[in-house]
Amino acid sequence: MPVLPRIAALFWLVPRALWLRLALLMLVATGPMLGLLLVSATGDGRRVLDAAGEQALQMARLAGEQQNDSLQEATNLLAVLARVGAVRDMSVGACGDLLRDVVADHPRLNAIAVAQADGHVACGSRPGANGLYTGDRSYFQQAMASDGGRAVVSNIMVSRVSNQPTIFVAVPISQGGRGVGVLIASLNLSWFSHLGD
Repeated sequence: MPVLPRIAALFWLVPRALWLRLALLMLVATGPMLGLLLVSATGDGRRVLDAAGEQALQMARLAGEQQNDSLQEATNLLAVLARVGAVRDMSVGACGDLLRDVVADHPRLNAIAVAQADGHVACGSRPGANGLYTGDRSYFQQAMASDGGRAVVSNIMVSRVSNQPTIFVAVPISQGGRGVGVLIASLNLSWFSHLGD
């Protein structure tokens, strides 16, 4: 799919407030460069223009590094949690309490949930998620089908619980060599709005 239709499709998925923040961030990142295009007619314009381009490139690298850090943190955390008894047993009380505490200690995460093999959430860091059906989501299906506990990362999607854009990371939970569920983390994407700070 060409890039422009993907961006246009994303516009309708992302709430206006986040879209505005992203647009402002892009303006902050590219605005100086556009202004410097006007200045480029002078002798120092080229040097200033190169510096602005380098700054925009550094911001893009920083965004990529932060996204990779968030994904790695979520993947590692889920791999550990998938071995914890309360999570594997999917007990609503103990599992929910544990996941709420974990999310409170990890600001890059919005929520963590455990879905049974049938796709229904058994427990999670947000009580409103219990019973929610995730079996129709591709990240759930891919995690259930994966070999060896491989993590699955979704595209940007709108969360059914928070109605906010997010990226999901999913890791299968296995017992006795068979998949019994999926551990799912929802990433907090609000760091985009602080990228230019």
